Amino acid sequence: ADDYVCKPINMRELCARVKVQIRHNKNPHASKEHALPADPVQIRFGKWILDCSKYQIFDEANRPGDLTVKEFLLLKALVKSAGRTLSREQLFMIVRDENSDATDRAVDVQITRIRKKINDCAKSPRIIKTVRGIGYMFDAATAS
Repeated sequence: ADDYVCKPINMRELCARVKVQIRHNKNPHASKEHALPADPVQIRFGKWILDCSKYQIFDEANRPGDLTVKEFLLLKALVKSAGRTLSREQLFMIVRDENSDATDRAVDVQITRIRKKINDCAKSPRIIKTVRGIGYMFDAATAS
């Protein structure tokens, strides 16, 4: 055994420890034939283009949306899971810092900022929908 967790178990602590073990045990010499296919470089939704190589979104006139890296990662996760609800906890784990003591409610603030930057009305959003008590769902058509 490499690690031990005492009861009662804190789920965030358990998830963090599992991720550390996975990261430490990855085989850098694994064959490439089992590698996952590469993500599309650009994903279109509405009037926006999510550019994965530049960590940014661009509008129809090629103007950047000025997303932070964490906002980009959240939006990318939502876009890639279009039509599926992601919990606050799932989204929080995507943008969590190792040394941060932020809560999963920080995701709400970042979602609000993303909505503002992509002109998605907060009172009746059409792109990023809130699923009460659970999290968020990306609800727009996408194309690679």
